[in-house]
Amino acid sequence: MLGRPLIGDGANGAPGTGQAGGAGGILWGNGGAGGSGAVGQRGGAGGAAGLIGNGGVGGESPPY
Repeated sequence: MLGRPLIGDGANGAPGTGQAGGAGGILWGNGGAGGSGAVGQRGGAGGAAGLIGNGGVGGESPPY
């Protein structure tokens, strides 16, 4: 109904895609890490945390 679980960690973004990490559960959960970027592309943003949890780390951008 809300688009995310009440409890649980978000999924990590796939490496080499620049995909953002998934959001953690609404009440409890850590955000997923952002995926690393491909050449010429930025890394993805980390996912949002729930009420109790930590936001995900952003993905690394490769050297240009």
